[in-house]
Amino acid sequence: MLPRSETAHPRTLGLDRTTVADLVDLLHSCDAEVFDGLEAAETRRELAALATFLYDARAAGLRRVVLAGAGTSGRLAHLLAARHGRALAEHGIEVVPWIAGGPRALLSAVEGAEDDVVAIREELATQLDAATAFIGISCGLSAPCVAAGIVEAKARGARCAVFGTNDVATARRVPLVGLPGGFFEALALADVVVTPDVGFEPLTGSSRMKGGSATWLCFDAVFVALDEALRSHTASRCAERIAERLDHGRALWKRRFESGRGERIAAIEAMAKALRAGGVVRVVGEGEPGLAAVLDASECQPTFGVDAGRVRAFVAGPQVRVFACPSVDLDAALEDLQRLEARDCLLVIRSEGRPGPLRRAFASAATRVEMVAAELLDAKLTLNAISTGAFVRAGKVYENRMIDVALTNAKLFERAVRIVAAVAGVSEARALRSVVAVLHGSDAPAADLVSWPVHEHLKRARPGIVPRAILHARGSTLAAAEAALARSPIVRDAIAVRSGPDAAAAARDPRDG
Repeated sequence: MLPRSETAHPRTLGLDRTTVADLVDLLHSCDAEVFDGLEAAETRRELAALATFLYDARAAGLRRVVLAGAGTSGRLAHLLAARHGRALAEHGIEVVPWIAGGPRALLSAVEGAEDDVVAIREELATQLDAATAFIGISCGLSAPCVAAGIVEAKARGARCAVFGTNDVATARRVPLVGLPGGFFEALALADVVVTPDVGFEPLTGSSRMKGGSATWLCFDAVFVALDEALRSHTASRCAERIAERLDHGRALWKRRFESGRGERIAAIEAMAKALRAGGVVRVVGEGEPGLAAVLDASECQPTFGVDAGRVRAFVAGPQVRVFACPSVDLDAALEDLQRLEARDCLLVIRSEGRPGPLRRAFASAATRVEMVAAELLDAKLTLNAISTGAFVRAGKVYENRMIDVALTNAKLFERAVRIVAAVAGVSEARALRSVVAVLHGSDAPAADLVSWPVHEHLKRARPGIVPRAILHARGSTLAAAEAALARSPIVRDAIAVRSGPDAAAAARDPRDG
């Protein structure tokens, strides 16, 4: 059984055929499922238990919280540390964010970064001891780096908690070094496990969306409750304070959508137009909205298979230090912004009621759209909808599947195979052969090549693997698939050309059974 995060949302199967206005409304309604899931009594008990666990640990000598994850989870760990680190430091707790792949993974996907459990355990070992709480974030309950962190934490006497948005029963069981039962086995070692049910992702597998929003909402609430408990020397109000913070998030989501729906529609149309024309998209923001912009832009690369230069974001203000990279500093990016052309798009997202430095004149030629955000959550929800909607309109989504997902780790390789199988209507075994065929440039890959370890296949990963594999699985040669996509870059159009009985017959493989 597939976990929630990898299961297609039944309400978004026609995502790539909706109008922009309907798309915006549909994504907004999917966000509602996050808040519904966080209202569940069991989830709120789990969150209160996590806050109380950290409160009790502080009394027992806790000095450090390592907040760890890969991809979106690791980036959110850095943003959460930036927001709450100073307050918790007043109580003698250092919040240490950690992301698989190191600092460069904050801005782009790092191939295989989350999969090398031996190297990750060695890296985390220097930060884990009896005065540490390791909190692993893996929405899919699947990241090998988090499983490795759990094992290392327990080996070194550290406390341990895990957060995810899938059911524990569907945690990934692919064997890892030292963990025959994979992530599922590691979960049994954790002191606290929090797994809210936020439903299926609107874009299948894209846990940067609902999973990421739930991550931010939950840890923001837990850290606020922990801070207040430590100030008042009692954890009795943790559950109440967490509920108040989550309710604040729902109220903000509703209020800002009602006032900003038109901004989202205009931004999606402008961004999609730029992408279809071969232009670039630049997003600038100040403070937390700027951080959300950088977070969203970095996720466009692996999710939609685009070059880092196509979508970039910059942040104004001291928050730029969170990403430890001068390339996201707005002041350092002015020359880049001045080069924007008529086919390009500039999105400006500013803090509510404060124009700040974002009123400055950037390039006058590009299409410019301005938006307002009250805080990071608001900006994240807005930008997730805009970037997803724009790439849907640019043909990077088929039904509700990320058709150009980058193959940067084992989990994404497996997802690519499932996408090919579902879209081409073939078995996963046939889909795997087609993915390998495209990776290695062989129309009929040998069985021993197909059975190579995933990490060996990943060394050949490049953009456009999945669309070519879909056409190959449906009976095209690699050369014919390349030609079809050259004529019709939008996958739905390319597939339509080969629809009909001939294509269906070509897609059948006697080995599929």
